Amino acid sequence: MKPTDDKLRKIMGLKFKYLRKRKDLNQDEVAFLMGLTRVSICNIEAGKQSLIPSNILKASIVFECSILDFFPSREEYCPVIESATVFEERQLKNKIEKLEAKLTLLKSNK
Repeated sequence: MKPTDDKLRKIMGLKFKYLRKRKDLNQDEVAFLMGLTRVSICNIEAGKQSLIPSNILKASIVFECSILDFFPSREEYCPVIESATVFEERQLKNKIEKLEAKLTLLKSNK
């Protein structure tokens, strides 16, 4: 899966919402404390608005957490789609299919 800015906004929004609820704050309270509107908080949590660096810092102060808590791990952002075994199986299947196609071609030329 190719990571995107949209995906990053959504993950960060979910983390923001989780941290807000963990502090038992509503959107209006967070908006007031951060100097934003409730609509902005709603949009951030929905992944429709990006968290700019200054707002990440403000939120980390309000939520008493690290700025890193807003960012996804590598696994969350760009998950491994296939294990090495599945990848190797696919490669082997492709090689077998190519060999079978060559064999069919050789048989038809006789």
